[in-house]
Amino acid sequence: MKKVFKQSRWLALGVLSFVLNSFPVQAAERIYIDYGSMETSVSVSTLESYAKENKIDPELSPYLNLLSLEQQEQLRQLLVMELSVNSDQVRQVFKAKMGELFFETIGEMIQVKADQNGAIALQDAVLKAAEHPEGFTLLNVLRQFPGDVQINVVKIQELFDQFSSLKQGTLSFIQALEELTETEAQREPKTDFSQLEDIRQTGQYQLSRETFILEDTKRDREFSVNLYYPTQLQPEPESTPVILISPGLGATSETWLHLVNHLVSHGYVVASVHHPGSNFSYLQGFFEGREADVFDVQEFINRPLDITQVLDELESRNLTQFQGKLNLKKVGIAGQSFGAYTALALAGAKINFEQLKQDCRSPIELLNLSRLLQCQALTLPQQNYNLKDDRIQAIFLVDPVSSSVFGQASLNQVNLPIFWGAGSHDQLTPVMLEQLNSFTWLSSPNKYFSLIKGGQHLNINFEALKEFESLEEEALPELVSENLPMIESYVNAFSLAFFQVYIGNKPNYQPYLRSSYAVTISQEPHTLSFLSSATSHQLTNVLTQIIGSKDQSLD
Repeated sequence: MKKVFKQSRWLALGVLSFVLNSFPVQAAERIYIDYGSMETSVSVSTLESYAKENKIDPELSPYLNLLSLEQQEQLRQLLVMELSVNSDQVRQVFKAKMGELFFETIGEMIQVKADQNGAIALQDAVLKAAEHPEGFTLLNVLRQFPGDVQINVVKIQELFDQFSSLKQGTLSFIQALEELTETEAQREPKTDFSQLEDIRQTGQYQLSRETFILEDTKRDREFSVNLYYPTQLQPEPESTPVILISPGLGATSETWLHLVNHLVSHGYVVASVHHPGSNFSYLQGFFEGREADVFDVQEFINRPLDITQVLDELESRNLTQFQGKLNLKKVGIAGQSFGAYTALALAGAKINFEQLKQDCRSPIELLNLSRLLQCQALTLPQQNYNLKDDRIQAIFLVDPVSSSVFGQASLNQVNLPIFWGAGSHDQLTPVMLEQLNSFTWLSSPNKYFSLIKGGQHLNINFEALKEFESLEEEALPELVSENLPMIESYVNAFSLAFFQVYIGNKPNYQPYLRSSYAVTISQEPHTLSFLSSATSHQLTNVLTQIIGSKDQSLD
């Protein structure tokens, strides 16, 4: 019985929060809570009285007694919190393949009746609540649910246990990585970084920018490229290093501008590519009803081909515009999220359909939301896609999407120098589930792993999200906050050091690719952990120990 009460406590805050955050909605009169061996229920009117009048009926009091006063107030606010939801955009979310997979998974836990998936009912409810004159609230979602709500507490409790285990495992990993970083820093050659160049600072070169359009009639594709270059290039032939940038899903023209400015100021030519089937304009078109999905699944193929086409164009321009000064035989690429997928594909990783079939069985694992994107690749013709470009010689990744779409077999084929940056609080590509295994599968003898404590995939402003009505680029700074200057300085410094060593042919920057440098520049609260290629193999042991300890705790 004690365990049942604990599950009830999860129900009061956890389950209702879960329903709201999943945008779930003849009106439901009762919420039935199925524990497997027993069932209990709470009426919707009882919840409404509690939320609006702070009236506690006898059937609700056993649950509330398990909560602190603060948690009770949080529950009340959760029930009546109003979001600005556009019903047309809600319909679009339902059409998206990722939305469909998400609701199918939620429907296994929030059901119409025992063991009947509630995905369609949830979609109906949320759409009706979005059109309700009283506004979109959790109470209105519950009212609009077609029939009584059936909560499968066993399945939800399993999910919460997994979340708890993931959180604890991540904390253990952070601690282990911090200790490894400190240990390695002590073993490395002593370097007084105060006497060396501060590579976080802007370099000496001024920036020029131009935008050009590329067309590919074979692919029926047209896309823009922002080209940034120093106003003064190095005089020697093939002496100016080149970096390509592939942004993430839904990126705007200003994505990673801090990195662009930093690299150009240190003498690099940088081309930032706007992939038309997965950029901000495409995402905006989806929410406005002009596109059928969040992104075009052909982007798994087209994104790497875009980069290859840009390199071909730069080779042509190098003969005229740049007088042969660009080094296009040894090029670097930087990518974040879907852009990191792009970089890995260009480095030789191939889409692994067998791995996708294994990982994309319904229901999708909600703890790793990037699976919702990766699993879309299964709709492609299943053939051998070779997207490698030998001009790419080093890759700098942040929050990569990779584990299912490539798997171990494909990532093991990547042997180029690689820098892998992750954030401990990444909810979309969680470091423990999505990134660690992928990194250890790489065969490169020169690979580096960095973790920013507290770093996120997206810094979403949930207060601004309450007022969200339409997706406009001008509103993005309010919805998605920029990275802190501290975090940007980490990215700028390590990207410069990495590319100087492996693209710029400047081995004197190697000391910056050490744990001791990470310790030197690391600042609270977003401390920096780092393992060089000499010690990053230890991550396999760390991961094994954490998984083993989690299994023992479950036993």
